[in-house]
Amino acid sequence: MPSPEIVQAVSDNNLKTIGEAPASAMALVMQFAAQSSALAMENAVVANNMINKMAVTSNDAMMQQVAANANALSALTTALGQNSSVLAHTISSGQSAVSGAVGMGQAAVTGATSAGQSAVAGAVGSGLTAVSGAAGSGQAAVTGLGTSGQAAATAVGTVGLTADVTAVIAQIIAQIAKG
Repeated sequence: MPSPEIVQAVSDNNLKTIGEAPASAMALVMQFAAQSSALAMENAVVANNMINKMAVTSNDAMMQQVAANANALSALTTALGQNSSVLAHTISSGQSAVSGAVGMGQAAVTGATSAGQSAVAGAVGSGLTAVSGAAGSGQAAVTGLGTSGQAAATAVGTVGLTADVTAVIAQIIAQIAKG
């Protein structure tokens, strides 16, 4: 049989091992809990950082899109302003051209009528002014014909004047029709 001292030593050793087992087990459980808690916190921080990066990236993309839209809108506004200015200028020029054409037409008719009246009045009255292309070259031609000559010159001058005025009016109508 073994000696009592050996039995006592083995018994003490077994008691010590059995007595320390729960403490060692708890220490091991706590170590695992601490490590898993630390890993959970690390995962949470990494996930939060990824969410922040995604938010910043999407915000940057959105801001770039807003800037691009603002630039496009600015370009369209500028183009519309220029087109509006060109249209206003074109309309104004067209109105001026039409007014000028009508004014020139009125002046031409007035001038032709006035010149015709002078020519006819001169031929009828004193014979100092020749009827354009109708009575020749002035006083001698009309005076030489006498009263009947004056009447003939007046008739020819009126016919010539009517033809001249008709031609001028036709030219004005053609210019207005061209636009």
